[in-house]
Amino acid sequence: MEHVESMHVPVMEAEDEAGVVRWIRELGGPVAKLVEQLPPETQRAWEEEVARECQPHRTEGKVLLGGVTWLVVAKRQLLLDTHA
Repeated sequence: MEHVESMHVPVMEAEDEAGVVRWIRELGGPVAKLVEQLPPETQRAWEEEVARECQPHRTEGKVLLGGVTWLVVAKRQLLLDTHA
């Protein structure tokens, strides 16, 4: 590898923790599909847990969730067969 770099990027922003729950449900990915299959009381418990997990990500009155993008530059070394 010639170069490796990580870059923190914003993924989503919500007014509050409930906004994060709405975003997950509206995204409609595997997590949302699994949650839809849960009984209503378990769905509410999941929503409360998501809200609790979001609290440390509250900044300036909003919930900000981010991720990391990795940039990697590499070269493949060609091996020549010297026995031919």
